Amino acid sequence: MLLGLTSPAWPGADTPNGIVTAVANLRAGLEATGHGAVVISGRREPGSDAVPLPPHPPERLLKRLLRRLEPAEAFFARDGVRLARLGEELVRARGVRGFLMEETYGWAGVAQAGLSVPVITVLHGPWDIHQGLSGLAPTEADRQRIRLEAEGLRRSGGVAAPSRDVLDRMIARAEVPDETPRAMIPNAIVAGPRIDFDSLDARERRSLLFVGRFDRHKGGDVALEAFARLIAGGADAWLTFVGPDRGVETPGLGRRSLAEALAALPAETRARIDVRGQLAREEVARLRLRHALTVVPSRYETFGYTVLEAMAAGSPLVASRVGAIPSIVDDGRSGVLTPPGDAAALAAACQTLLDDPARMRRIGEAARQEALRVYAPETVARQTVAFVEECAEALARRRRG
Repeated sequence: MLLGLTSPAWPGADTPNGIVTAVANLRAGLEATGHGAVVISGRREPGSDAVPLPPHPPERLLKRLLRRLEPAEAFFARDGVRLARLGEELVRARGVRGFLMEETYGWAGVAQAGLSVPVITVLHGPWDIHQGLSGLAPTEADRQRIRLEAEGLRRSGGVAAPSRDVLDRMIARAEVPDETPRAMIPNAIVAGPRIDFDSLDARERRSLLFVGRFDRHKGGDVALEAFARLIAGGADAWLTFVGPDRGVETPGLGRRSLAEALAALPAETRARIDVRGQLAREEVARLRLRHALTVVPSRYETFGYTVLEAMAAGSPLVASRVGAIPSIVDDGRSGVLTPPGDAAALAAACQTLLDDPARMRRIGEAARQEALRVYAPETVARQTVAFVEECAEALARRRRG
């Protein structure tokens, strides 16, 4: 079976984006199981084999001016129509049997109306959930996007999500019809090198790694507060902070940048934090192998590739008990879970693990075995192909009336 997969960038080696990673790993699994994938991307990088989206047709000045008066729904629908036209070409020319698209602006639902094969919305990061994590009241643009994505779900040939939590939430919120197929299909992880604890130096054995945006969603502020508690309690620990600075919005207090958050910490704590900014995926992978512990204090995760990548590397981790994370991490066996937003609990869990290297090794080994068994690309690919076949049968029944 040949499938069409959409990706925000391709091949995306320098793009720290979970969708890009999920698409790359799924394609690897499809090819390994005798299937295949065509990647569609609006941003193709050098050496890319992705199929580009066709450009918008040229318009006269008057028509461009009139476009400004049209509803936003019509503006975003045009991208869905472009995807449908390209998709139908790929169906005819290459025999593509189905498409998987992220939920953004409901494009999958628009594309489904113009395609003869199923278009499945994959819930990588629905705005209905993520906007609520910002701590800000939704704007009209937010409400508009939420409406469009809900409509897209209702019109799709199927709905899939990498976790049961996000799937159930969005099926209910968007009021997806009962006859629409839905499935929980996890994202895949490709096996890579594992941590060799014996090769870590004294500092690395006491080092924590945070990978994520500095924003409210990923809990970068919680990571800093927890680390400050560790140092204040006399811990000999270090923190490497990887990710872009988006600022943490606190209701009533405004937005605080990473630099401001660091400046508010005691000097002794700041001296033990290494801020790396945004890094390429390969560089992050190398860092994972040189840190004894990973922290993931997110306030919500649709899936959480940072969790799965740490597990696959054999890195023991402390993560939030929220969203998809409890379905990935077996608390106490393949990781340690703490309440979201609880810096004290995060600090205490990190201290306990740092003080027990043997337990850290056991957790890391259990995590790696679990990641490579459940989330192998071949396993995920087979689940995906079976779901596309189910959606194709449902679409045929729907169109027969």
